[in-house]
Amino acid sequence: MPSKLSYLDLLSLDSAGLQIKLNSGLLTSVELVQECLAQIDKHDQRGAKLNAMISVVPSRLLMERSAHLDLTGYFPRLDNLTLLKLEEMSAIILGKTNLNVSKTHALVQSSLNVWRQEFCNFDFDFDPSPICTSLIDHRGDVNSNGWSAVGGQTQSAYIALRENETGVGQSVLDPCGSSTGSAVGISAGYAPLALGTELIGSIVMPASRAGLYALKPTLNSVDMDGVFQSSLELDVVGGLARSAADLAILSHACFKAEKRNLLPGGGYLKFLTGDSDSPRIGFLDSAKWLLHPDIVNLDKGTLDQMNEIYLAAIQRIKEHSSADSVVHPIDIPHATELWYEGQNPIDIIMYQNQLLKASRDPPTEEIYETFKKRMRLISTENGIDKLFDEQNLNILAFPMDSPITSGTYTGYPIATMPLGVIPEDGRPYGLGIMAQAGREDLMFQFMSAFEAHFPPRVVPSRVRDDDSI
Repeated sequence: MPSKLSYLDLLSLDSAGLQIKLNSGLLTSVELVQECLAQIDKHDQRGAKLNAMISVVPSRLLMERSAHLDLTGYFPRLDNLTLLKLEEMSAIILGKTNLNVSKTHALVQSSLNVWRQEFCNFDFDFDPSPICTSLIDHRGDVNSNGWSAVGGQTQSAYIALRENETGVGQSVLDPCGSSTGSAVGISAGYAPLALGTELIGSIVMPASRAGLYALKPTLNSVDMDGVFQSSLELDVVGGLARSAADLAILSHACFKAEKRNLLPGGGYLKFLTGDSDSPRIGFLDSAKWLLHPDIVNLDKGTLDQMNEIYLAAIQRIKEHSSADSVVHPIDIPHATELWYEGQNPIDIIMYQNQLLKASRDPPTEEIYETFKKRMRLISTENGIDKLFDEQNLNILAFPMDSPITSGTYTGYPIATMPLGVIPEDGRPYGLGIMAQAGREDLMFQFMSAFEAHFPPRVVPSRVRDDDSI
C-alpha cells in the first residue's frame, strides 16, 4: 500500500498540518497511525537504530482507537487528568519512550502520550564493587544521556554517537536527556507531540538538540498525579513539539484546571499573534554562560559557530522588534553563586531520590530548608526577579548549551525553540527563554514571533530519505 505521507511530511508536519489532511480526506487516523508505526519500525531498532522507544501500544488497540476516531469519536477512560484531557482532544497514545536510567516518558500521536518514570535520572548510587563495574558509567549523576537499563542507548536522529563514545555527562554528540526518547521520537517522525518531565533541563535540553519547541511550565502549575518525581521542589511535566501552536495546545492540556480557567478562550493559541512587537527581552552574554568543559568539552571552531548563530539570532530579532525592546548583553548571578559552604544546593535537594545516599547520609531538616531558601533567594529575589525589575524585562533569553538550566531553581517556566544546526557537527542548536512564574503567555507570544521570522526547523539527516515508509 503506497504511503499517504511523504518522508518530509512525516518529519515536519505538526498536528495542525496533519489535521488539514485529515479534514480534507487525504488521510485517516488509521493511516496516520500506520505511518507512524512504520517509521518506528523502520528506524528505531533497524535503519538509523535510534532506540527511542521503550514500548509501543499493541497495533490492534491502536487501530481500534483510530477507527473509533474516524467513525464515532469514541474516547476511552483514563485515570490521569492530563491524559484524560488529551484523550478528550482526540489524542492517540502510541507508547513509552526511552529516558535516562529507566525513566520512561510518553510519545503522543496527533495530540499526546503516556509516561511512566522509574526513579528518574538519579535512581541508584552503586557501590564500586566488581559486580557493579559494568554499571558504574550509567549510575546516578554521571549516566549517559538517553541510556536506560530497560531500553539501552538512544541515538540522535541528527548525529550518531561513535562506537567508543562513553557518553558520561553531556557528550558533544549525545542527544541530551533525560526526556531523550520523547525528543528523538518527534524529530524522527514517530509522532508530532510528546510529554516529558523536567528537573534541570530534562525537557528543554533534549528538545534543543532535536530541533524542537518545548516548554517546562511553572512549578506546581501542572497535574503531577501518577508521575514519579525526583523532588517536589523541582519536577514538572511539559510538552515537546514541532511548532509553537502544537506546544500551546499541549501545554494547555497539561495545566491544572484552575490554571486553564484563567486563560482566554482558545487558551495559549490566543497569544500566537506572530507580532514582532514582542515583550521586552534581555539576552545573556554567551561568552559568560558556557557549559563547563567538565560537562562538555567543545573545540574553538564549534564554540565560534554557536556564538555566531546566537548573535545572528539577536540581530534578526532586533530587526523585527520595536526600538529598545531588545537588551544585550545582560547578566544575572551565575549558577556557582548558589553554592553555600562548599556545596551545590541542587545536590541537597536531588540527593533525596538517590536511595542509598539518602539512606546513609541524609541532610537534616534544618540544612535542607537552609539550602532550599538560599536556592530561591539567589535565583529569584536576587536573580531573575531583580533583573526583570531593574531592566524592565518580560523575557530572559540565552543559548541552550549553557548552565542557565539552573534556572530550574526558580521554578519559573523555561522554553526552547530551534535556531538551526551547528555546521561543525550537524547537531541542532536552540534558543532558550525564561519568564517569571505564570507568564507562559508572554513566552508563547515571543515564540510565535520567532517562528514567523526564522526559517523552519531543519529535519534530521539520519532518517531523511526518499524511500517509501
